[in-house]
Amino acid sequence: KLDRPVFTFLLGDFEEGELVIGGTEPGRMKDVHYLPLIQEAYWMIGVQGITCNGRPVPAARAAIVDSGTSLITGPPQAVRTIAARLGAQRSYAGGYFVPCENLEHATLSFLLGDRYYDIEGPDLAAGRPGEGGICALAIEEMPQQFWILGDVFMRRYSVEFDWGNKRIGLAAGAGTRPASAVTTTSTRQKGGGGGEGRGTTATTTTTTTAPSSLSTFLRFCLALPAPRHARWAY
Repeated sequence: KLDRPVFTFLLGDFEEGELVIGGTEPGRMKDVHYLPLIQEAYWMIGVQGITCNGRPVPAARAAIVDSGTSLITGPPQAVRTIAARLGAQRSYAGGYFVPCENLEHATLSFLLGDRYYDIEGPDLAAGRPGEGGICALAIEEMPQQFWILGDVFMRRYSVEFDWGNKRIGLAAGAGTRPASAVTTTSTRQKGGGGGEGRGTTATTTTTTTAPSSLSTFLRFCLALPAPRHARWAY
């Protein structure tokens, strides 16, 4: 059997990601913050709060961390509040578009446990800028009362799915802050987590409202005889 009933995603920008089954990557998973599952079937964790540019966003208090979802999705009213604060407009197809310059110093923060996890600047854009300096917002509405933290989130924070202990571990990054460091003013200086020139991987945008087939498959595999430690490029 595997060393541990764990699998870990380490995604990145313009580089190969990594999927580790049966363990993790100690060199990249430092200062791991563990969050208990509040619903096992969906890898669902609690959300203690959300802010957009330092201002609270009334929103659902649960989230799924899902590698099968490209963007961040959330309840319609919460997403509309975020879009309005960023100056984004909704298209006929349902997505949001925003002047790229509006995102340069923007921050969307999720309070998970006792830490804020920031998604900043270019990371809030899906793909590269279009004509006229317009970006597609990497956040979309879904008719649900929980968030899905997809690849947009997982590229910034490596994720350990620990089925044995019914928890998710998030590796702290440059955009991680303790809750005590949070301000509630309407403006905030951009932190170190949003580097210039970061883009998204070239994948087709898909969203789901259930656990991805990959996550379900991996959870099944954890109980099967297998090499003690396995690693794949992702």
